[in-house]
Amino acid sequence: MSRMEMWTTRGICTPDEWFDPRKAHERAGRVLYPQRRIIVTLVRRPWAGREILEQIWFVARVSIFPTIMLSIPYTVLIVFVLNILLVEIGAGDLSVPARGWPR
Repeated sequence: MSRMEMWTTRGICTPDEWFDPRKAHERAGRVLYPQRRIIVTLVRRPWAGREILEQIWFVARVSIFPTIMLSIPYTVLIVFVLNILLVEIGAGDLSVPARGWPR
């Protein structure tokens, strides 16, 4: 096999066959066929709806508490950093945590 030949699924082809526009639909079909199989498999019966809902509920249940626990420190950090930034630019009176709630 010379450097100008290339292996394909149908054997060896020459450079003239690499970019043959008449065979473009074949190459596109070889690329798109696995995607078509995946989509058909996803929508074909039997669809495990109950299983999917159970997995969604499990992921939500085990991740909501850590998410809330991690969001509290980040929120506090952002409030303090924003307060410092507002004081630095002279807009500290716009920051509610700096002076308490309005009376």
